[in-house]
Parts: sequence; C-alpha cells; structure tokens
Amino acid sequence: MAVAAVTGLATTGPGATSARAADPSAAPAGGFDPAAVTWHGCPADFVEQVHDRYDATYPVSKIVQCAELAVPLDYAEPDGTKITLRLTRTPHTGGGEAKGDLVVNPGGPGESGAHFGPALFAQNSAAMRDAYNVIGFDPRGVGMSVPAVTCDRGYADAPRPDYGTGDRASVATWSKRARSTPRSAPRTMRSGCWTT
Repeated sequence: MAVAAVTGLATTGPGATSARAADPSAAPAGGFDPAAVTWHGCPADFVEQVHDRYDATYPVSKIVQCAELAVPLDYAEPDGTKITLRLTRTPHTGGGEAKGDLVVNPGGPGESGAHFGPALFAQNSAAMRDAYNVIGFDPRGVGMSVPAVTCDRGYADAPRPDYGTGDRASVATWSKRARSTPRSAPRTMRSGCWTT
C-alpha cells in the first residue's frame, strides 16, 4: 500500500474515516512523493499493550501490523529533513481483497492513534472486520513517531506566574520557567517540551 494524497473521505463509525489513495499517475501534492509502506510485525511491547487492552473483545494482537512512513518535517521543503510516522494496520479477516482501508484518528491534539486502529477494529462488527483494514497512526511528535515530543504536564500548573503584558519582568519570569525543562532529554523547544 502506498500512502498518498487522500480523496473520497467519508465518515463511518466513531472517529473513522474511509480513504482511497489518489490516482497513482496524479502529481504528488507539494512535490512530496511518499515511498511505499512495508507492513511488518509490531514491537513486542506494543503487541502486549494491544493484547492487554483489546484482546478480551477480539484477538487483535495476533494480527496487528506496523509500518513507518518518512514525511517531510516541512512540506514547503519536501526534499529536506524527514521525520517518521508510525502506522498500524489491523487487516480485514474476510477472504479476498479488502473493500478498503479505514484510516482512524482519535482526535487530540497529542493523542496516539496507533492504538486506536486495533481498538476500533476489536470493538466493531464482524461484518466490518471481514471487509475493511483499519489503519491507525501516531501523528507528528506523538507516541511511536520519531522524533516524539515529551512535555512536562505540570509546566503550566498552578501556581504559575502571571502571563503579564510582554514587559521585561514577565518575559524574564516565563523564560526562567522554560529553562527549567528537564535536561535529561535533548530539547528543541523551550516551552516545557523536548524531543526524544
């Protein structure tokens, strides 16, 4: 399966979107032409999490697959720095070709969608499982995508300094708080978040 521009979107079920890849002969949007996706077994810890969370409903841990998709950090520079998105596929259980792929996203911001694919598959009808593959993904900076962004969830918790008006004292106060981000991980952001 090549992941390309998405056309023909139609919602079906909670947070699910059906997607068809655009005509392969069509020019890629913005000059970015993604490579084909190669599905493989998922990391053991991910399979274990899927098993513990969803297998009581349907044994999705036995069939879930993973893949990585390299995309531009900045789509304005399609040949520039790439980041990697983690995809999951829970393949249809019926015979023959799947009727299509349901690409799902739990919303957010900041929510992992890699687990959402197997969850939606497990919780849906046998007819849906027989006919459709369910594709989940971790958006940029989330979950198993690389780089992942980690944030100090207490960064903006009370007591917090007054936001101020942009005066020197306010800027100095918030700059000091930003510099207090843990140094145990590489940082690219000074807002209580860092990339790993």
